[in-house]
Amino acid sequence: MKLQIVSDLHIEEHSLPSFEQEGDVLIVAGDTHDDPAGFERWLTTLRADVPVIVILGNHEYDHKQFDMVLPAYREAVARFPHVHLLECERFDLDGIAFLGANLWTDMNAGRDAATIAPLLKHFDMRGVMVDDLMETHRLSRRWLEKAYPSGVERVVVVTHTAPSFKSQHPRFNSSKLNGFFASGLDALVERLGPRLWIHGHMHDAVDYTIGTTRVISNPRGYAGENANWSPVATVLEV
Repeated sequence: MKLQIVSDLHIEEHSLPSFEQEGDVLIVAGDTHDDPAGFERWLTTLRADVPVIVILGNHEYDHKQFDMVLPAYREAVARFPHVHLLECERFDLDGIAFLGANLWTDMNAGRDAATIAPLLKHFDMRGVMVDDLMETHRLSRRWLEKAYPSGVERVVVVTHTAPSFKSQHPRFNSSKLNGFFASGLDALVERLGPRLWIHGHMHDAVDYTIGTTRVISNPRGYAGENANWSPVATVLEV
């Protein structure tokens, strides 16, 4: 099965007049459109014969009440039977188990929490505090550990935030915001050992391994970033 991987399309900021599709399944790892109606409009442009697995990013929560976001996006995808929005959920297709969640982060084990807190106000994320996101991360991680299937050869984990600081570009090594983008879950990744771990959030593409797991992303990013980005740059056989 061929997976087409994209993330961080940020269609609300710069339009996506054409979107080439290639592969058997399209994986969209968050930050697609910050408006459910706009997201729904984009879905109408996709092929109806190709399953789509969607994860919400952090920007889907901008300017909104936190606990209202997931229901709003679920409503947006409801009329598309081929679109599967996963938030601490599993979807099976042709012998492959897909486990999906935003995941959020543990804020660098809490060390970056004070620096990150103003971001929530900047993006107008309402009804949520840094401690809440850390708790959501903890619950998501617990779900992943419990839901991880035994005896399934092909498992693909899809999250918005990165499972390892190895995904962080070296130019951000000294940033105090790194804890908003990744968590140090290297030991968990190695212990679970999924075939793939797909993520978004960071706007630099990555492709590396932790143990037997390939960690990969294909972010479009904001306008002016990744000028040579292609929606079919990362199509993998799994």
